[in-house]
Amino acid sequence: MESGEVAGTVNLDSFTLDFMERDPNEGAWDEEGERILDNEDVLAQMLDAIPSDAIELGTLEDEVDNWTSWQINDRYFVTPWEGEAFEWALFRISWDDNWGRYGWESCARASGIKEGRHAGRIMFKALVESWGYDLDGNEHEAYRNFLDQI
Repeated sequence: MESGEVAGTVNLDSFTLDFMERDPNEGAWDEEGERILDNEDVLAQMLDAIPSDAIELGTLEDEVDNWTSWQINDRYFVTPWEGEAFEWALFRISWDDNWGRYGWESCARASGIKEGRHAGRIMFKALVESWGYDLDGNEHEAYRNFLDQI
C-alpha cells in the first residue's frame, strides 16, 4: 500500500451488476450457427452498456504459458455501487482465448474509499492477492505493472 493509502473494506463475494445480466454474445449467431456479429461488434455493445459514471482503469494483457498457453486481455473498470453497504464495484470485460469471445466478470466491491480510481487500485490488489499472485516476483509482472498504473 502506498503511503497515506486507506485500505477500506473489500469484498470478493460473487455479485452481478444490472448491465451484466444479458449475455453479450446472445444474438451473435443465427439459427444455422453462422456468426452474424463479430467480436468487435460484441465488444462495442458491451462498452456501450457500461454506465457513464464508470471509470476505465486500463487493459491488462499477458500470456500464460503452462501445459497450454493462452492470452489474457482484460479491460478493468470501477463503477459506483448502490446497495449492500458498498460504494464501489470492480468489474472487467474479459477475452476468452479458448472460446474466442468476450464476457463479463464481476471482481470485487469496496466501501470506505472516497475516490474511484483509488478504490479500483485497492480492489484490484485484493483480487490478485486472492488468486495467490506474488506481485513482487517476475511471474506476475504484468499484474504488478497494471496495479502501478492505476
